[in-house]
Amino acid sequence: MSDKNSIHYLSSKKERDKVKQAYEARHSKDNLTDPESAGALSMFVLWQMPTLKGGMRTYAKKFSYKVVDKTSETYSPEKVKELISR
Repeated sequence: MSDKNSIHYLSSKKERDKVKQAYEARHSKDNLTDPESAGALSMFVLWQMPTLKGGMRTYAKKFSYKVVDKTSETYSPEKVKELISR
């Protein structure tokens, strides 16, 4: 939502915050204390920072984990649309 090159980009910070708040409301009962729970991974990696790298840093610091990012994949907007439509 924050990446201007993403097909999911929302230009308005207000709209991005609205989506984030809706997510947080839907997942308010998720287990955020277990660092390996889906809720904690999603909340701290995907939703706490505008970038994935920033989210991984936040997660690593919060839970004292060493996070190793071995991905180097990048996709064009056309490729993303193709993958989503499968």
